[in-house]
Amino acid sequence: MVLSRGLLETDSVAPVLAHELGHTGSLDGRLTEALDRLKLWGEPAKPADPRSEAAGQPIGEQRRGLFAGLIGLIFRLAAGGCAAALLAPLWAAYWRSREYAADAYAASLGQGEDLARHLADIELSLDFPRRRFPFDLAEHPPVALRIERLTAVDRPTT
Repeated sequence: MVLSRGLLETDSVAPVLAHELGHTGSLDGRLTEALDRLKLWGEPAKPADPRSEAAGQPIGEQRRGLFAGLIGLIFRLAAGGCAAALLAPLWAAYWRSREYAADAYAASLGQGEDLARHLADIELSLDFPRRRFPFDLAEHPPVALRIERLTAVDRPTT
């Protein structure tokens, strides 16, 4: 676990640390490391940039870039790139559930209200709407939903 100096200089250390401890008590770190090791190559072949010819790049260079991209795509397919793309919505849902679980762990340690405050003060302004069609591939749930869940945990039921 890595803590930034900026975080250490705020009042949010305890709730954020409680949230992160929620991840350490599970397989989250080991699973993330294992999945990262399976990623052999980056992005698949991208279409050639049509501006490159206008910029003076010879046609032969464009073809070589396309050939290298095709080879990269073949390697990515061989490394399970298609399976990862097909499973992305399921993995995203799993990781969102793990974020909620880590928030619940922080709340169980009495840090729910402070974590909700941290999320509202710091992270809410950095959250942006995510694509919802065809799949919600965001691995982190919207900050507003996390705050709502945390404050619901702290509210007494009547």
